[in-house]
Amino acid sequence: MHILNSQRIVLASGSPRRKQILENVGITVEVIPSTFEEKLEKGNFQGPAQYVMETALQKTLQVVQATDKDKHPPDLTIGADTVVTMDNKIFEKPRDKEDAFQMLSSFSGRSHTVYTGVVLVTNSRNVWSGDGINHHKIHQFYESTEVFMAPVTSEIIKAYIETGEPM
Repeated sequence: MHILNSQRIVLASGSPRRKQILENVGITVEVIPSTFEEKLEKGNFQGPAQYVMETALQKTLQVVQATDKDKHPPDLTIGADTVVTMDNKIFEKPRDKEDAFQMLSSFSGRSHTVYTGVVLVTNSRNVWSGDGINHHKIHQFYESTEVFMAPVTSEIIKAYIETGEPM
């Protein structure tokens, strides 16, 4: 961890949970949320895994591009995106509390799949290339998890939404 913490590591996400996961394993990150507009056409992808990986890539590359000209650009930029699928439909982060309620109600008592695409962009600027340009290596992967949500009442769903967690 000492080696990692001597590097500038940027998390290309405003997600407090993602930051907490990295901190829980001893990695200190600088948070720079991506401004990439998540408007990719889902129908252009073979499936949710490809969609979530491309969204994560675009979000990460936006932050890499924005920080590449810094005096000390990041050594590592980490980005991710998560979607849920059920009945061949991709669900993204809820737009508002009503959307969250509809989404969680549809999951109640059913299985759904959570896909998370992760992108790691390393900056190889310390490797002499003779051209003075930052060079990057991109590493991508995704994980999928089948989740069963126990049947829950509307009251429990509403109380959960009020915690802010699903937003």
